[in-house]
Amino acid sequence: MSKSENEKLKRAQRTREFLAQLAERYPQCFTRDPAKIRPLAIGIQHKLREELNADDEWKETPNWLIRQALALYTRSGAYLNAIVEARPRINLDGSEAGTVTEQEQAHGKERLEAWKKRRAERQKPKTA
Repeated sequence: MSKSENEKLKRAQRTREFLAQLAERYPQCFTRDPAKIRPLAIGIQHKLREELNADDEWKETPNWLIRQALALYTRSGAYLNAIVEARPRINLDGSEAGTVTEQEQAHGKERLEAWKKRRAERQKPKTA
């Protein structure tokens, strides 16, 4: 394994761990339960950065890690399904923060179909 591949794996692991920490800190916002996932408020990364900056333990969190964690969360099949179902958007505290537009819903449907296609490709048995 090359050094860069190893670094990518470490970064991905750190992102997953950080997302788990966010779920502990903001349980009304981040969840692993597909039935409870709701679309995040538009611009939530800015509010998240503000809140982390206000906490000495979290203020050194790099911006790339926040972006990667949000990307990982919002690219999941369960999250995309929440967009397609037009569930209400939420803030960090779980309060409602708007609705999913028809355009966002249509885009979510496209992304969900692409996600399903990629997943099916990965699950195909490899031929020798």
